[in-house]
Amino acid sequence: MPRFLKQFIYGSIYILIIGLVGFGIYSLYFTTTPSCSDNIQNQQESEIDCGGPNCISCELKLLTLKQVNEPNFFDAGQFKTTAVVKITNPSWNYGSKNFNYEFLFINRLGGAIATRPGLLGTSYISAGESKYLIAPAINIDPRDVGRVLVNISNVAWDLKANLTSYSLSFKNLKLVLNNKSPQVSGILKNDSASSYNAISVIGVLFDKRGNAISASATKLDNVQSFSETPFVIFYPAMSNAASIDISSISPQWFSYEVSR
Repeated sequence: MPRFLKQFIYGSIYILIIGLVGFGIYSLYFTTTPSCSDNIQNQQESEIDCGGPNCISCELKLLTLKQVNEPNFFDAGQFKTTAVVKITNPSWNYGSKNFNYEFLFINRLGGAIATRPGLLGTSYISAGESKYLIAPAINIDPRDVGRVLVNISNVAWDLKANLTSYSLSFKNLKLVLNNKSPQVSGILKNDSASSYNAISVIGVLFDKRGNAISASATKLDNVQSFSETPFVIFYPAMSNAASIDISSISPQWFSYEVSR
């Protein structure tokens, strides 16, 4: 065999060996097994790290509870403050059986006001639902409050079919003014076979321009199946009570919270 041919063969084998070793080192140290957190669209994913047979759905990955607007706060009387925020679940496929929330009161100088009882809570939300979260009559002087923030955490998402469904609704809502102290009466209708030990009813009042101007809540005990339970929500005296849009009062001003 000619010498140059031997050199060519030996050189080719040497280059092949070096190439295989290099490929092995690269595969071992510079490549990763496809996963749902590698920031690469692979393993039949619909989008990066979501969808397909192995990863969570892209809707669930991106799903968050939305605050409809900035939290509002109101004078609750006796140097106390009530705060309320409306949240919404944009998904019609998923709901949350449990999440945590915290109201944070910020003073007029931008600093945090020390926490008080009643600012922490847990709640739930159904698929496609909008509801109010409230921190009623907190022992903070409203004159000290500049704004309120709400943090939501530990949202336990699940498919709609796996969550409890509530067949509750409001009817016969009526608002009256009693010496500038608004009162709302109505009926909570339960169209289900389930009974509940306690249900809180939250009501927000709006003026004719659509601005929230007060909020309060009441608690109903022993709500029976297939029942209609009357309720009354009392609000603190308001100097601007005459601005309430009485003619537009609707179920959208109210939400319920089933104690579990």
